[in-house]
Amino acid sequence: MDDQGRNQPSCWETPGLKTLTFEAFLPYALSLSLVASSPESSREVDMVSGACMAVRREVFKRLGGMNAKFFMYYEDADFCLRARRAGYHVYFCHEILAVHRLRKSPDTYSASFFSNLYESKVLFFQKHFSRTYSEIARLIIVSGIVLRIPAYFLAGVLLFNKQLLRLSKYHTLVLRKMLRWM
Repeated sequence: MDDQGRNQPSCWETPGLKTLTFEAFLPYALSLSLVASSPESSREVDMVSGACMAVRREVFKRLGGMNAKFFMYYEDADFCLRARRAGYHVYFCHEILAVHRLRKSPDTYSASFFSNLYESKVLFFQKHFSRTYSEIARLIIVSGIVLRIPAYFLAGVLLFNKQLLRLSKYHTLVLRKMLRWM
């Protein structure tokens, strides 16, 4: 749950082109409802949030821990996928309650926040999938960014909303950075 007592999704499908497309082209609240869940009972899942993850020490060591190349985003997806590929199981434990303080990092909703998020997505697909698959993923990510720039800008102008205008600006900066990577 979040620090306001609201239920948060704790489990995700393994990221793939379908989930990436939902995230890239749909509003966050809608895409989240399509790719994430909080099961009503304990069960095996594809991946759990790194916000509250328990791992046996020997498994953590055997898998090499969390990959330091992922800065705060997608490290949990990477770890869960590596664990499953190594023959381990990932479980959601419904009986445990944890509070996750969302968006408390110092760079919340800044160009660096979005840059780190999108860079981690690209890295995840490069690491775990073929070159062709990861290039398609990168195209989806960039297309979603391109779509968000005018959408945030127009909504910001029409609604006199400075936050939406800032989101347009941040995505423009991230797009410029990503185009330099290509």
